[in-house]
Amino acid sequence: MITRTLAGCRLAIGLWGGLARAQTTLPFPTTPTWESYATGVSTGGGLVDLDRDGDLDLVVANGNDILRQHVEVYYNDGRGHFPVTPPWQSSDIDYHGHVSIGDVTGDGWPDVAVSVFLGPSGFGQPGDVKLYVNDGTGTLGAAPAWRSADNCFSFACALGDADGDGDLDLAVSNSHFESGGNVAILLNAGDGAFALPVNHLTGTGAEAIAAGDLDGDSDLDLVVANRVACTVSVLLGVGDGSFVLAGSI
Repeated sequence: MITRTLAGCRLAIGLWGGLARAQTTLPFPTTPTWESYATGVSTGGGLVDLDRDGDLDLVVANGNDILRQHVEVYYNDGRGHFPVTPPWQSSDIDYHGHVSIGDVTGDGWPDVAVSVFLGPSGFGQPGDVKLYVNDGTGTLGAAPAWRSADNCFSFACALGDADGDGDLDLAVSNSHFESGGNVAILLNAGDGAFALPVNHLTGTGAEAIAAGDLDGDSDLDLVVANRVACTVSVLLGVGDGSFVLAGSI
């Protein structure tokens, strides 16, 4: 369980040491077993074994639409404990949204894609999406190894193999600052960089995005939550990197 407290904006984790069983209350402690320093505005987070030591580390993107802040990594000590302050921070700051984690470069080490909601000037200026590459020791490069050429108001992204070639492609939500909505598909060039985006319309205010095989045909599909339209759009993958809007609910 990972939570973000509004008072102080600290990250908190609760660990459950018991066995799974059916019950009406969640089997977590009511107070966190670990809490970070007051990070500011924690928005995106993901658990991954970044250093391949067998336990899950915590990647956090800070900023939202309030402050330009860092991406951070908290390394697990193997017992479910994390340091109060992050051992790794990005050298750059942005209005970060959510993260997606996977081996983009194909070297067996997880990399981190991060959506940037706003540009440096804040409201009205679109952000982009960027990639931090693992150096092969469990440490991300301090600066992004890649940034999208096109700007967009992106709050979330998702990695997945959209064209079936074995590497991870990138799907990026674009809310058009609440005046429209689309998902951009950026195919992996195989070297940790992505091609120019191909856009697919969704509902107005596209923000959250999830990827998976919805219809059992082994192709990657997408689900997009549209905050302004109050709808969810389903895009079915064709298998060649293209998608068809199946509808919105």
